[in-house]
Amino acid sequence: MASQLQLRGGTTAEHGSFTGAIRELTVDTTLKALRLHDGVTPGGTVIAGLSDVQALITALSDSSTASLNRDCSSYFCCIKSDCSSQHGSCR
Repeated sequence: MASQLQLRGGTTAEHGSFTGAIRELTVDTTLKALRLHDGVTPGGTVIAGLSDVQALITALSDSSTASLNRDCSSYFCCIKSDCSSQHGSCR
């Protein structure tokens, strides 16, 4: 039998009064987004929404010259043909 991961979840309004445990992930069913909790902040922090992921996929698939590059010194990522002018040595 396959394993299954299920996260707690609720609406945006419900998250407003919920303080999750440190490093707890929950699902915001209104925004269709993940929220990361720190044990202190009510509602946690939205870290990725469905529209964010879809927009990234679209941006990557629409541009034949785009490449995902990483600045090894600061771990910033950028999507463009040449990001070395902005972020130094990207690989």
